[in-house]
Amino acid sequence: MTIHAAMFDLDGTLVDTLSDIAAAGNYTMAQLGRPALTIEEYRMLVGRGTTWLFSRALGTDDPLLLTRANEFYTRYYDAHGTDLSQPYDGISQLLDSVSAAGLKLAVFSNKPQRAVDQVMANIFSRWQFDVVEGYREGRPLKPDPTVAWEICTRLNIAASDWVFLGDTAIDMKTARSAGMFAVGALWGFRDKAELQEAGAEAIIGRPQEMLDLF
Repeated sequence: MTIHAAMFDLDGTLVDTLSDIAAAGNYTMAQLGRPALTIEEYRMLVGRGTTWLFSRALGTDDPLLLTRANEFYTRYYDAHGTDLSQPYDGISQLLDSVSAAGLKLAVFSNKPQRAVDQVMANIFSRWQFDVVEGYREGRPLKPDPTVAWEICTRLNIAASDWVFLGDTAIDMKTARSAGMFAVGALWGFRDKAELQEAGAEAIIGRPQEMLDLF
């Protein structure tokens, strides 16, 4: 397999952000007079953006309440979004290796762009990512492949020449829909069964195993 570029999900793939997400989420729940959720509950709610997360956590699709929830969450996350977050073991070595190999690097996350930029600046500033895309209003979320295709166009690299590494079914569906090679990460927020069912073409237990694929 010839690979010229690597696209990464962020939360649960490059960096363990679950504790910071839970802290921001429970701050939000407290401001709205709702009970806190557990880390494991947040583990199953991440991946589709904060509006989807709070619609499930609060049990409502009320747009006004969800807007308030997002405002509280953003306020807290802007101040504390990387207090507890750390790259997963082996990620630094993986990024060193793919960078040394000359691959183009991209991040495509459903996390709001402002939060993505914060994580990248605070944790991944030593690596040169060619494109970093989070959620921006009016743009489709994963698993819609539109933004993935836009990244391909910007870097002039065909989708078939990309490997996409992610930890959820959403990531696998995004990669398959875009025509990229879908690789599931077992160290993230979901399990092997979910990744297999969503169409992962390879599943790895450690970041460095990604290099064996190409």
